[in-house]
This record gives sequence, structure tokens and C-alpha cells, in this order.
Amino acid sequence: MLEALSHKATLARGFALIRDGHGQLIRSRLGLEAGQEVRLTLHDGEAQARIEGAQETPSKAKPAAAAKRLPTKTQGDLF
Repeated sequence: MLEALSHKATLARGFALIRDGHGQLIRSRLGLEAGQEVRLTLHDGEAQARIEGAQETPSKAKPAAAAKRLPTKTQGDLF
């Protein structure tokens, strides 16, 4: 039961933890800078990496215009 709640189960599904040079978790791209050294924790071990750049988050898409409703036809009398 405890294994299902462990972060290791999440890592085994393909996720990774990213830590900065001080060992602090990086939770957002805003915590990253080009050239920064980071430590990746994967399900089978750790690796060191360098950030080459961070992509900006795409702006939120404007909500689609409400679909125009066509007038509904009423069902005729069956009898």
C-alpha cells in the first residue's frame, strides 16, 4: 500500500524530479535559467543536466465563441 503512495511509483511511470544546485526542487520553468546545472532523479538513478533554455508558456487560448444554436423544431403530434 505504501509503495503506491511513494514518489518512486510516479518516477517509474516516466516522471522525474529536478533539483537545483542547492538540492531544492524546481517546480516551475520560472525556476530555471539557461546554463543552470540541475540534478535529475529518475526511477533508476540520478543524472546531471544543464538547461539550454526554457520555452515560454503559450498564452492561454481565447475561449471559443459560443456555438450559435439553431432553432429547435418541435416534434409534431403522432396521432
